[in-house]
Amino acid sequence: MKLRTYLFLLVAVALLPALIFSVFMLTAQQKQEFATLERGMRDTARALTGALDREFLASIQALKILAASDHLDKGRLSEFYGEMTRSLAAYGPTWQNITLSDRTGQQLINLRLPFGSPLPRRAPELTEQNLRTGEAFVSDLFRGPVTAAPSVVVTVPVLRDGEVKYLLRAGFAAA
Repeated sequence: MKLRTYLFLLVAVALLPALIFSVFMLTAQQKQEFATLERGMRDTARALTGALDREFLASIQALKILAASDHLDKGRLSEFYGEMTRSLAAYGPTWQNITLSDRTGQQLINLRLPFGSPLPRRAPELTEQNLRTGEAFVSDLFRGPVTAAPSVVVTVPVLRDGEVKYLLRAGFAAA
């Protein structure tokens, strides 16, 4: 063999361990960065989940206070419409809308429309869940019947004499 071949082999043998070490270190660093990124995303998801849970619990409590209105006991829905309007304004940009439905899911009040407007019937699966449990409920993401925008709804059953008389809902924009 020629001298040039020996020199080439000598350089290759000398650089090969450095090349292998570099590939190993880059792979290890990439795995570590991915693990750090994954951990950060998991921590962010936990923090967001906690914040959403707190917001939903606060909304449930606010709706329970609104559901205690005497206007509902006396069937004065036009006066209750005013209370709902003031509650929506007081709760700020968190709530996009408040609705009141009867046991069948027929909306009686929807703050997106003037009082007395014809209103849609609510999705039966949401109504059945509340009637069955009698508990507050946070929906999955769905399209609103009036705006067709993606929404999440917190529903509080309005109990009178131990039975669900109305369903009071606050809508959150999905964004």
